Amino acid sequence: MKSIAKITFLIVTGIFFTNSKIQAQCTPASSLPGFGIFPDTMAQATRNISYQQVMQFEAPIDTMITVPNFGKVNAKIDSIKITNVLGLPSGFTYQCNTSNCKVNGGEIGCVLMSGTTSQTGNYPLKVLIHTYGRANVLGSWLTMSQTDTNAHYFILVNNPTGIFELIDRSQPIKVYPNPAQNKLYIDAKPIGTSSALVKVFDVQGKLLMENPIDVYNNPSIDISILHSGIYFSEISDGTKIFRAKFIVK
Repeated sequence: MKSIAKITFLIVTGIFFTNSKIQAQCTPASSLPGFGIFPDTMAQATRNISYQQVMQFEAPIDTMITVPNFGKVNAKIDSIKITNVLGLPSGFTYQCNTSNCKVNGGEIGCVLMSGTTSQTGNYPLKVLIHTYGRANVLGSWLTMSQTDTNAHYFILVNNPTGIFELIDRSQPIKVYPNPAQNKLYIDAKPIGTSSALVKVFDVQGKLLMENPIDVYNNPSIDISILHSGIYFSEISDGTKIFRAKFIVK
């Protein structure tokens, strides 16, 4: 069992932001690999380009804590609440799937991050979280609460390097077939380099896949694990980024 301090550290590490003008909300995942926050890093942002990403977090129900003069005791987590996110770039803010950013023990929540900033730089984040629960001390359940700060995450905002939206056939990079089912092929020869990196995101901006490709060897990626819906591919040669929307049927 993890200590409450470690659990809140994990929960604090994952937070997501959304442009206040959009007022969008994220959707909690049905399950996660374990307690804590997923994914463990933030995607990079680009100056004057809309940015969006989602982080999922799961609160435990039972844990162990250390109480002075008593040692380790059983504890139950009633709820956790994200109270603030400090250090966001100008133009960014955050919004949870609940109005008060609070989830009960054993539940999964999410935080949506998005926005647009005109300033480049590295932005360390401080996420404040409050944990509410009960500790079993000498057979009695005592109410307890704890506030923690996590500084694990940061947002790196870069200058644009040349971004093309691949929405129609006039664009140099193509992904096909569209709709796709098990494999997605990438015609990236116009990039002019022999290798590239392909990333796949869902409509909420969550990174789902990341694969290197050999541009001149009929490259494809396996998308059989993806559910039916709309996705976005991002093909990068290290200096330019090309994006294309595709559908999985």
